[in-house]
Amino acid sequence: MKVSIIIPVQSLKKQKSTRFFYKSIFGIVETINSITVNPPNIDFEIVVVINGRNDTELIKFISENKSVTRYAILTENVGVARAWNIGAQMATGQFLCFCNDDVEFEKNSFDKLLNILINDEMAGQVGPEGGMWEGITSGKRVGLSHIEEADEISGFFFILTKAIFIKSGGFDIEYTPAGCEEIDMSFKIRQLGYKCLVVPNTGIKHHGHHGISLKNTNISYLGMNINTLDLDKRNKEYFLSKWG
Repeated sequence: MKVSIIIPVQSLKKQKSTRFFYKSIFGIVETINSITVNPPNIDFEIVVVINGRNDTELIKFISENKSVTRYAILTENVGVARAWNIGAQMATGQFLCFCNDDVEFEKNSFDKLLNILINDEMAGQVGPEGGMWEGITSGKRVGLSHIEEADEISGFFFILTKAIFIKSGGFDIEYTPAGCEEIDMSFKIRQLGYKCLVVPNTGIKHHGHHGISLKNTNISYLGMNINTLDLDKRNKEYFLSKWG
């Protein structure tokens, strides 16, 4: 068995958050180091998708890093959903782990989640955080003390089998450049009849500072630009029209 850890990334260094300035900066360098220090107990590979080729330092770091099994350098930012789909196509593992470039792992973090997928045939997606979903907003968080089913698994880190990923049709690129594509995936997995499970106490820490909807800025992608507040509204409207 093998797990493919798929990480999309745009820059080598994270910017300091003006909202959460007290948080330490944790980026792709630290994430890859964390994986190599606390790897899964089964065979694994690290697949990196560089979303745009503007950062020469990033390209150098990834291309020369012996821990990275394979990588793709995209000519421009194609968005999260497409980057994840590209990573999945490059992956050779039976399990696909989708990971942000600012996630930290403790010993056995991967194994606690993989054991659920291996031993529960109805488990379709597992992750360390998730909850219920109400319309277009996040609801009650679940799985805080014991394993629980959720409507959605948080997008910074989750694992599913490649077979279920193929059945789902992959991530919906209508959400490009970012926002709601991970919620949409959880909904598709549950629509297929599988469970989305939150597994607590995995020792997985997300160092993210804020969601896309909380940052008023512009994103360039595929030769276009969109304000993040407009993007958040657009994607939530699309999600609601799709799922009700």
